[in-house]
Amino acid sequence: MRDVGRLARVTPSAPHATDGTFAILRVDRDGRVIAATEPAKEVFVAPEGRACHRVVAAKGPDGRVVCTAHCAAALARGEARFAGRVRASVRGRACSMECHAVGDEVVVVLKHRAGADGPPIGRLTARQVDVMRLVAKGLTNRTIALRLGLQPCTVRTHVEQSLSRLGAKSRAEAVVRALASDQL
Repeated sequence: MRDVGRLARVTPSAPHATDGTFAILRVDRDGRVIAATEPAKEVFVAPEGRACHRVVAAKGPDGRVVCTAHCAAALARGEARFAGRVRASVRGRACSMECHAVGDEVVVVLKHRAGADGPPIGRLTARQVDVMRLVAKGLTNRTIALRLGLQPCTVRTHVEQSLSRLGAKSRAEAVVRALASDQL
């Protein structure tokens, strides 16, 4: 589980209808898509290995192209021209696009702008947010426990409860869902 901070295993197979997410892409700092959810593969058709800005090709409300060849590298270095949520149009879909630096990679989350069809993702407690921020950095339960002055079993409980509230099956998916729902 040490590679969780880099989101090495993010490939959930079901659409994320509960929070409006319709696609998630994992991008390396060179701007190449290295993993995609199944719904993203349906929208973008074989995105892996291709340049993210060409795959997503998001346009802002003014019709100008939002994605550039260098935005993933800038985000990974913390020098992005935008952070957080951007209103965009992707493949004719009105959506919000969120690009988050996670380690030396970038996670691109696309959500339907109209909102969710199902129940919202549960909100995390303040302590769960603290724990999930450290999970996002790829830290183990033991290391998180040392940093927060908790027992490892308490950290494990916070992680398990976070997964449950977020409807996630793995630590990596929980990080993505927490980021996508503006909880981290």
